[in-house]
Amino acid sequence: MKNRARRLDKDAAALLLFLAARGYASRRSAQAEVGIYLVSNSVLRRLKRTYLSIDAPTVDVLAFPEPRAFPHPETERQVLGEVLLNKDLAANRQTALRLLIHGCLHLLGYRHVRKRDRMEMNKIEKEAYRALARPQ
Repeated sequence: MKNRARRLDKDAAALLLFLAARGYASRRSAQAEVGIYLVSNSVLRRLKRTYLSIDAPTVDVLAFPEPRAFPHPETERQVLGEVLLNKDLAANRQTALRLLIHGCLHLLGYRHVRKRDRMEMNKIEKEAYRALARPQ
């Protein structure tokens, strides 16, 4: 589990650099921190019900953006927020990476409510996945 968490931290850092380089995120975001947590489906389901008023049998990823002026004296870097991944669905790197990309895009303000937004987010997800999914 620790190796998987370390790998996700590296993937998140690479992802933010990639998104900033492509203009999908600000340069400041490229140096930001993201909290990544592997949690059970039951915890994700409860959080989705509580904060989004949506009850779904399976929840793959949730993202909680950090409030803008929230103080973080332990770091000078911007904190984007937290991404919670379903630990069972994120068992392999490919799936974990897809979920991480999706969650980080939400932290950066991307949404998929409208069809146009879904198409843009999907395009960015695919582009980021192709760039980051290379064997390491």
